[in-house]
Amino acid sequence: MHVPGKLLVLAALVALPAAGCGAASSRDRDGVAATPATVRASPVAVLGTSVALTPARAQVRLALRQPDGVDPPVARTARLVLAEGVAWHGGDAPTCSLRTLRSAGPGGCPRGAIVGSGEAIGVADAAKTVGRIVVVNGGPDDVYLATTVRNPVYVKTVVPGRLTAPPGGGLQIDLAFPPDLQTIAGVPLGLQQLRLSIIRGRALTVAACPAGGRWPYRASVAFADGTAARRSGAATCRDA
Repeated sequence: MHVPGKLLVLAALVALPAAGCGAASSRDRDGVAATPATVRASPVAVLGTSVALTPARAQVRLALRQPDGVDPPVARTARLVLAEGVAWHGGDAPTCSLRTLRSAGPGGCPRGAIVGSGEAIGVADAAKTVGRIVVVNGGPDDVYLATTVRNPVYVKTVVPGRLTAPPGGGLQIDLAFPPDLQTIAGVPLGLQQLRLSIIRGRALTVAACPAGGRWPYRASVAFADGTAARRSGAATCRDA
């Protein structure tokens, strides 16, 4: 799929329609969840969120913070929507299938299909959990976050991402966190931070930055308790 002149994030972290994001009401292929338009607001704040487009990469950071005395909620899906300025040409670059990625890991994919990296940080029973991410091009409509966690137990999984053109224009990525990243060793895992860095190249292209060097974006995360946290901001853009 080519979505001309629009933007994505993936990262992670890392799950939003134009009006928001919520618990999954249906499930698309590869396990990517569709979300209803209205959900209850979460007490969790989406803080420290940023999107920066540099000459070499698109960098995304999503940080969550819950009130004192509230356990970090389990994230099920995340979504980032950005306005025009970026296009995804996954079909024009080397790709890796979800089946290959799950069976052989990123090492089994063509080298050119590796389009970025990242990190997800969560809390499981007060213990910090870090997931290392390899961003993989899945084709015209798909991006995959191959994620490895080594503490408190070893987990190797894939977060599928779907790229679509939302109503009104733009580009969005929907991430669906699999069950093995929602609970680790029988303990609920609360997402606290997701960072992604995606290479600007054949798969992800960026048009000239707008006057003022900023594009609007919307981000949201839907949690297992049926609530969602949202944030709007401005992505920075630098051509040189």
